[in-house]
Amino acid sequence: MIISDYLINTFGFFADLKQFHNETLEKTRQWFFSVPPEVRGRFESHYGDMPQVENEYWELPNGPAWHWWTMTILPLDPPAQVILQTFTVIKV
Repeated sequence: MIISDYLINTFGFFADLKQFHNETLEKTRQWFFSVPPEVRGRFESHYGDMPQVENEYWELPNGPAWHWWTMTILPLDPPAQVILQTFTVIKV
């Protein structure tokens, strides 16, 4: 079985999704740019730059690329990363 996001047309909360996306992206950027420059440089040299937000990211089967890039660099234990990656909805 392949894990993928629900397409937005399955739910009636498109405006909420965009707002949640934008808030999460902003918090992610704030965190990333608060990290010391030498640490950011190591992330970027190893994983590349944070991906730009795709047009119509809500239609992508796996969600926006920046989210997966962020999951990779977050200082979490691997089991916690796996748990987060299995969620189909992350807003509570």
